[in-house]
Amino acid sequence: IGAVRLSEQYLSSDPPKPKELLAMQREIEGAIERPMREMEAWMSDHPRAKWSAVTGTSGTILALGSALHPTSFAEGESEGNTKGQVLPSFSIGRSALARLNQQLAELPVAGRKKLPGISDQRAEIIVAGGQILEQTMRAFKILSISTCQWSLREGVLLDRLGELNELRTDRPRSDRPRSDRGRSPSHERSHAIDERLAGAEALGQRFGYEAEHGRHVSVLACELFDQLRSLHGLKEHDCTLLAAAAILHDIGYAISHESHHKHSLYLILNSELTGFTDLERLVIANIARYHRKTFPKPNHPHFASLTSDDQGRVWMLGGLLRVADAMDRSHQSRIKHCKASLRRAPRRALRRDSVRIQIQSARNCDHEIWSIGIKKDMFEEAFGVPIELVTG
Repeated sequence: IGAVRLSEQYLSSDPPKPKELLAMQREIEGAIERPMREMEAWMSDHPRAKWSAVTGTSGTILALGSALHPTSFAEGESEGNTKGQVLPSFSIGRSALARLNQQLAELPVAGRKKLPGISDQRAEIIVAGGQILEQTMRAFKILSISTCQWSLREGVLLDRLGELNELRTDRPRSDRPRSDRGRSPSHERSHAIDERLAGAEALGQRFGYEAEHGRHVSVLACELFDQLRSLHGLKEHDCTLLAAAAILHDIGYAISHESHHKHSLYLILNSELTGFTDLERLVIANIARYHRKTFPKPNHPHFASLTSDDQGRVWMLGGLLRVADAMDRSHQSRIKHCKASLRRAPRRALRRDSVRIQIQSARNCDHEIWSIGIKKDMFEEAFGVPIELVTG
């Protein structure tokens, strides 16, 4: 996730302001969501599995362990430990870490530098590092971890030695395609639109996309498209482009969570997408790129390369995709379907036209409702009408 990046992006005050901490915590939660879902899926297939031991490595976690165990750290120092030598192994309990994080957030950088084991440079990023560790432990229900000074470098060397000596065990590969757990209604709906979407799904599988989420967002996006034809005036072919972008909007996770929408654009542009022309692929890539974060801008090169008509198409289809993606915020298909309608205001009425969206769900979808409120912005900007959300 990056303690340095989070510190630079969110923590501008010294000590950090509560609103800065909250914004950073939300970013961490977003980064953890996908590995959480993957772990939960694995655990559901292995119900008897449980944590045997959890180890934390590298400088930030070692510094947190040292701060929590000042006596042991001091003893390690007295034995001649210096930078680059082995320090004692510490146990970091989740509740103790939470208390330490609260203390760290209340201290300025100068105060953090005085804590055991926290160097001058580490003091600048330790708040973010502690929050990442705490939220990861909470998400995966880890009560405590043990620190280890050995890290990625040693792991790479040991792994290579194992290969050379043919001692490598048969481990699960992280890049092995995940099963799709059957064909969902979303899949049937997507392919009813256009058989070319098989090419989009093949590309998604290549980059380990979350098939169920991509397909369901595609269904919801196309429902919005169908029901709001009087608003956008686009053609059926445009719905195919929207469906393809919905299937592929998250494939950028294959590169990184951070800015994954930009990575999705890059992967779509630089991969073979069977059944679509180069121009169509450029439009699809732009739609996927704007499913989150900033709006299209004239200085965005891939958007600027489009004609004005295609730029307008990206605005409208991107707005629809944002709303559809928000409807599956939890990636659990809580909102099965939606009904959208354009509500015309009377000529002399003070209020303006609006789009009413009724969501259908038998499950709690507070998270999705909150997300729609956040991500409806591009839709409202593109069409010039507000969204009114109705549940039930």
